[in-house]
Amino acid sequence: MAIALGGCGSDGGTTDTTSDARASATARWREHNRADVTFAQQMVPRHRQAIQMAEMARTHTSSTEIRAFAAKVERARTAELSTMCAWLEEWGEEIPRSAGGTGHRGHGHGREGHHGPRGMTHEERMRHLEGTRDAEFDRTFLAMMTERHQQAIHEARAVKSTGAHAATKALADTVISTQSAEIIRMKVMMGIS
Repeated sequence: MAIALGGCGSDGGTTDTTSDARASATARWREHNRADVTFAQQMVPRHRQAIQMAEMARTHTSSTEIRAFAAKVERARTAELSTMCAWLEEWGEEIPRSAGGTGHRGHGHGREGHHGPRGMTHEERMRHLEGTRDAEFDRTFLAMMTERHQQAIHEARAVKSTGAHAATKALADTVISTQSAEIIRMKVMMGIS
């Protein structure tokens, strides 16, 4: 009888320990810090911008290769955008509403920041892209998308070393590998080897 009761107590203890271990693992998986929040808040507008640019390719290019590439980018960034918005909501943090800003007040991170090359703001560059067609659109689209990818990779590398949220770090790995491969493909399309 004592052995049976001891076994039941032991089983109960194992179950409690297992539950505690699972709860602890879940807590660690959800644990995040300011770097994770900043990454998501910067990436949300960047992803929206990439989606807008990809949508333009449907009607602004005559290249089936550019159109197919843009559709792939749009699908991938839409899924990642949904994930990051869900994290920000879960964390009780602000979700950037506009595709224009950096998503982090007072800071223009990345190489372009809030102002693009030649002193143009992002909004001005998007208006310029909107006004282009065919080969001019292709060149401008690929150059702008390459810049966005380089900025995203830079931010993904940063959050891998400073973030705490395991899922954010996993997404950062995806951003680095996927967008690095896309940069290579865009360079090929631009005729840069």
